[in-house]
Formats: sequence, C-alpha cells, structure tokens
Amino acid sequence: MGRGASSPHVRSLRLGLTVSLLLASFSATARADAPVASCEEPTLWLAFYAVDDVSDAYCAACPERCADPDDPARDGAMALELIERVDGVPCEEIEYAQRAIEAVLGVPVPSARWRAYLASRPWYRPGRAAPSAVARTNLRWLARAHARCLRDRPPAPAWVRRRVERFFASLRAGRLTLPSIRFDHERPATEAQMLEVLSRLAPFTPRTPVSRADPSARGGPGTWRVDSSHVASDCLHHGDEACEGFFGVELTFGPDHELRAVHVYSVG
Repeated sequence: MGRGASSPHVRSLRLGLTVSLLLASFSATARADAPVASCEEPTLWLAFYAVDDVSDAYCAACPERCADPDDPARDGAMALELIERVDGVPCEEIEYAQRAIEAVLGVPVPSARWRAYLASRPWYRPGRAAPSAVARTNLRWLARAHARCLRDRPPAPAWVRRRVERFFASLRAGRLTLPSIRFDHERPATEAQMLEVLSRLAPFTPRTPVSRADPSARGGPGTWRVDSSHVASDCLHHGDEACEGFFGVELTFGPDHELRAVHVYSVG
C-alpha cells in the first residue's frame, strides 16, 4: 500500500467522523433557528410553523405547557388564544405577534417604538433576512386580524398614548403629580394610597392596550382605560399567567390634556 493510501477501515472511520461532524453542525444550526424563546413564548413558533401545524410541534416539545387544568379534554393541544380566539386578543398584542415574528427572523421591524421594545429580547435578530413562505402566510393572517381589530375597536389617538406614556414615566421616576380625584377600586384614595397601588402596575409598553373608557367611568368624559395586565398573545389557556384578569388604570384628561382623575380597577 502506497504512502498516500489508507485502508478501507481508516477511510470508513474518517467518513463516519465527517458525517458525525456534519450532523452535529446541522443540529446546532437547527437549534439556533428553532423558536429560541421555546416553551415560554409560543407566539414565536408562528415564525417557523403554519397555523395548522404549530400546535403539534409545540406540544411535542413542551407537553407540560399543553396540559389544561381547567379542561383535561384539551390536554395535548396548544390552545393558543391568538389562534383560537384572535378577536378576543387586544389589537396591541396582535401587532406584537407580527413584530415579534419579524424580529426573531431578522426581518426589519418598521416601527421605531417596536424596535426599541424588542431590542432587549434575546431572540431579536436585526438584519435583512427574508421570511419563509410559512412566516409570510402567518404575517398576512395576523395583518388581516389586526386590521379587523382596529376597525372594530378603534385605537386611542397618538396624543393619548403619548400622554399615558408620560404618566407611567413620571410614576417610575417618582415625580408623578396626582389630581385630587383619585379612586382605588371605587373607593376614594389618599395620595399615598394611590401611589402605592399604582406601583403595582406593569410598565407601559407598545403592547399595553389603551382604549376609550365606558361613558359611566368614574372620571367622566375624556377617560381612557389602560389595561396594565391583559390577555397576552402567549395565552394558552385560562390557567396561564398570560391569560390573567385585567388590572389597570383609568386616566381622565381635560381639554388641554391635563390629568383630572385617576381610577385603578381590576376585573377577573
């Protein structure tokens, strides 16, 4: 046998090693391209699986998240609120699902406020990747759902969201000046009591729903409802944290956008 030759046994070992390395590389790539938020953020799986296939894929990987304590007959089903009852999900959460799918795939997110919100997520991949056919189909479906939601539940004007954002920023910075009309779950509240209960509100983000309050709201006309806790796009079933009851604040603004009343409420 010549110096450059090798035995069949050696060649077989080399081939086996090469195949093993390729498979390991493929496996690592597959894991990197899989829904990186995995079980905790089922919405992201729509970046990789069709609506009809996502439940089986998700539940195979996350069986404990597909067990429904309120309805054992649903065990083994994803039961994602975003898919099953999208019309019950806030418009802001539907838009979040769109932007999150774009972000996890590296598709440019068009909105500056959504880019700022998503930038802190470990799966955010800014770039210029093209979404797959599956992702494009899911994004079109979400776009239709979002348009329908905005038609049926008109969003708050931009000035209202900006004013609410300033309210929360002042609250977090400890510089919030409260109006004289203050209610904590229908009960009049002192300034100290109101600041304490307001401290329990979740931070205000692009996902936070803001809508016009009922005409019978404590603050009267000009009142806007801010659902600090709400049904999230990742809601799987009603025993899940993402499906928790509403907790939020009603803010009443005057003609000059000044804050006139604050009312903290909870539902469910």
